[in-house]
Amino acid sequence: MNKYYYFVASVDTDTDISLYCGTWETSDDDFPLMYIRKRIAKQLNVPTKRVVITFYNEITETNYKAYNNGKQD
Repeated sequence: MNKYYYFVASVDTDTDISLYCGTWETSDDDFPLMYIRKRIAKQLNVPTKRVVITFYNEITETNYKAYNNGKQD
């Protein structure tokens, strides 16, 4: 059974600090914290140590789909 999460990360981009928000679907038992940090760092081209997940919470599949409505990976 899949789990769905909403998360917020603080990212130091060297010119400012920004928030990065997103959702994640996983079949794992828990939120994949380090994987998400590495993915954000790669996407924004910053070192992993500059990405801090400040919040995550399990959400419903309905909320996950509503958040991602119209978004493509």
